Amino acid sequence: MKNKLKKTGLWIPYQILTDKNLRDKEKIIYSLILFFSNNKGYCSIRNKYLENLLDRSTKRISSIINLLQDKKYIHIVPRNNSEERKLYPLVDIKNIDKKVSFKGLFIPISVLSDNNLNDKEKLH
Repeated sequence: MKNKLKKTGLWIPYQILTDKNLRDKEKIIYSLILFFSNNKGYCSIRNKYLENLLDRSTKRISSIINLLQDKKYIHIVPRNNSEERKLYPLVDIKNIDKKVSFKGLFIPISVLSDNNLNDKEKLH
């Protein structure tokens, strides 16, 4: 899946894009968790991968993931001896208002990984 993301970009669902409880970086990271959780319902994405992709420190990435858990957007199952940490997205994005014609925002990978743009610029 990493290759697919690197070649294309990231889709941020309308419900997440317009959620006033999330800051811009939280929207991006939550959408990445959704993207990588597509097949299994959870993902094991590493903070180091997010750090490299988004040009943020591992400490900052960890802080954002913990904030997403505190805000009840994800559930974290910690790493154990035989398995990696699992991140389960909790917000159901399938129940988006059908009257809304604009269903989300696609961010090309070149924009998502551009270190010269801040998070607000990447979302607008």
